[in-house]
Amino acid sequence: MFEALRNMKSAESNFKDISKIKGWITFVDSYLKISDQGINYYLQIKQKSNNDKYILIPIVYNLKHSLELILKTLEKLQSNKGNSCVTKSHNLHAILKNLSKKDPEIKDICEKLEGIIWQYYSLKILPFFYNQQGVPPISFEDRANTFFKYPELETEKDNERDFSVFIDFDFIMQNIDDNTFLSIQADLNEIRRIFGDVLNQISKTRR
Repeated sequence: MFEALRNMKSAESNFKDISKIKGWITFVDSYLKISDQGINYYLQIKQKSNNDKYILIPIVYNLKHSLELILKTLEKLQSNKGNSCVTKSHNLHAILKNLSKKDPEIKDICEKLEGIIWQYYSLKILPFFYNQQGVPPISFEDRANTFFKYPELETEKDNERDFSVFIDFDFIMQNIDDNTFLSIQADLNEIRRIFGDVLNQISKTRR
């Protein structure tokens, strides 16, 4: 990814303010690297315990945040064309849907991201939440992109807590194995390939 940064001469001449977009690119790469390093660290442990599996938490959170940053990098790309700038929303599904509507040039990138985003937005990365038909007893939609950020989730209305979810992370760790981490690693590699398409799109952007 940093190699792509060094080779962005055409983007520098085409993008109105390359210094602003570079920061987003660097952040995406940094969060993905942390996730990748966490996976490699875990897979190298020969005798794993449930405590070792807790590294899943920062792995998934950083990956999810990198997805949000990629979407907002695409919004920055649109702002270069005179469209609205980066949204304050953290709802990956809503941001993706909005991007697809606004810019047909990045529709292909959005379609590639859609499947991966849904995996993490709906927590399908945790297969034990689902039955054999792939249907969960409870439907999850991580609209604030906060799952794995805190040990519990809550919503507030009028400064009062109106809904809380307490997550049994011990149960989660007992029900994941190396395949969970390998699946996330495959997603991470796919995200890198897709972000390469984003960089190519940046390099095509004209004043």
